Amino acid sequence: MPDFDFWNKVLTLLVGVVTLITAVVTLRKSQAEKTQVADGSSLKLRSFRASEASPIWNRLLNFVIVAGVIASVVMLIVAGFALYLERSLQFALNFAFFGACAYANIFLMRRRAQVSTISREATLSVQGNYAQVMENCIAALRKMKVRLTAIDSKAGTIEGKTRLNWRSFGEIIAIQITEATPGEYAVHIRSRCSFEGTAVDWGKNASNVNRFCDELIH
Repeated sequence: MPDFDFWNKVLTLLVGVVTLITAVVTLRKSQAEKTQVADGSSLKLRSFRASEASPIWNRLLNFVIVAGVIASVVMLIVAGFALYLERSLQFALNFAFFGACAYANIFLMRRRAQVSTISREATLSVQGNYAQVMENCIAALRKMKVRLTAIDSKAGTIEGKTRLNWRSFGEIIAIQITEATPGEYAVHIRSRCSFEGTAVDWGKNASNVNRFCDELIH
């Protein structure tokens, strides 16, 4: 029957491999997403749809990072307890190793929280006069039960917050209205998680953008 030392080595190797893989994948994806240029082209309202929830690989990566944080912290506690019971070089090295893994995984989780998966934005064109477009945008947000926090009719900006929900701690929605051509206005909408530490929005920001467009249509 395998002893404690065997399982200790297995878990140490597992946590180390997971930390290394997630570090490489996260840093490469983060660098790639920073180089992408956001699509700011105007879209007709009736043909616009925001992208849905993040791809399955993004969800899996976020899950692995969170699991890595939990596993490394648990193993750090176990290693600390073992070091307390027996002061030896092996347990000291184990404690240092899991401490480094915990730090790396927490850093990756915070780094992952800064990528585009926690926000959605788009620019679309709407026909009508300025007052009508502003009024329609406000009405659309109210139908979404968004609590309006700021309205500046001169600057053409609207801001609001959604309530706490099972997918996030709430989102901040910002609208910017600018005149594109006479009788046509560009409406830029951005939905982002209000809590900066959110690692994944489970498609809530994309849903907010889609819902906003649907409410404007109807």
